[in-house]
Amino acid sequence: MTNAQPWIVTTSPDRPIVDIVREVAQAGLTVEQVLGEIGSIIGRGDAAAAERARRIPGVVDVSRSGPVDIGPPDADIS
Repeated sequence: MTNAQPWIVTTSPDRPIVDIVREVAQAGLTVEQVLGEIGSIIGRGDAAAAERARRIPGVVDVSRSGPVDIGPPDADIS
């Protein structure tokens, strides 16, 4: 997967997340982490795989993930 990008898949509680995980993988995203408690799936894939995942029943959103930097304690800006 040369154009693999990180994605966050947000799911609905209307379907079991294990079913959605299976379909997300079939859509072409490599599932790296399942956060069942908050209904999220972390994965990697190209934009076409993310678009296919958006059409899966029970998927609410598929968003590109980026780095998070909170900064050091007592920083003016975080």
